[in-house]
Amino acid sequence: MSVPQDIAPYLPHRPPLRFVQSLLECTKDEVITEGVFGPDSIVVDRERVVDNAALLELVAQSYAALRGFEDQQRGFATANGYLVGITQFTAHAAAHAGEALRVAVRTTGVFEDFFVGEGRVTRAGELIAEGTLKVWMQKD
Repeated sequence: MSVPQDIAPYLPHRPPLRFVQSLLECTKDEVITEGVFGPDSIVVDRERVVDNAALLELVAQSYAALRGFEDQQRGFATANGYLVGITQFTAHAAAHAGEALRVAVRTTGVFEDFFVGEGRVTRAGELIAEGTLKVWMQKD
């Protein structure tokens, strides 16, 4: 895989609700992505601060890209996935419009069609948010 790649083929999300732009690395169980919020994004306030919920959504979209990438590598259409749980999500610092945010998510558990992923959001190497997601992948 040549990187970085546009993330659009691996996600159902479209602007203005697609927050991740680039797929930087992807293996069977881990993905690294990057997103930058513009100053006019719906999740950025007047002081250019990104809402913490958007950091969680960055992790969720990155995990969706991992699942979508894997589906395409296996020759399948990208399956729909649904966020069904969040545990221990913590925002350690504020993110601001224009900052490159790097997201790393890895699969830590699988049970039938349910997946658990742990994600971290960093800015220039500084951890700004982290949490665990539970996702259900819909079968066709």
